[in-house]
Amino acid sequence: MKDLKITKGEWILEKSSNFSNRTNVYANGKKHTAIEDYTRTEQEANAQLITEAGNVANETGLMPRELLDERDTYKAILNDIRDMWNDNEVNMRTINDAMEAFESYLATE
Repeated sequence: MKDLKITKGEWILEKSSNFSNRTNVYANGKKHTAIEDYTRTEQEANAQLITEAGNVANETGLMPRELLDERDTYKAILNDIRDMWNDNEVNMRTINDAMEAFESYLATE
């Protein structure tokens, strides 16, 4: 897995109390950011997004954009296979070619 140069460890959010107008995000036990000046609902939603992005990046070794690009590639490959299947063009050679292309893609990561 590549080094993303982001804070390692679990990212968590601390919801605002009744006395505070902020939501805090902690990364690896240290305060990372405080989200203020939004409604409480927006603060917590933004903090959840930041927290989830940090956790998923640490778990996968990929930034959100890289995950989206990878998903789009997988979707395109599966759509091509589905289209060939629907056009009755599928045979063992076609399946093998598709699998080789898929494995080749995975090997580039």
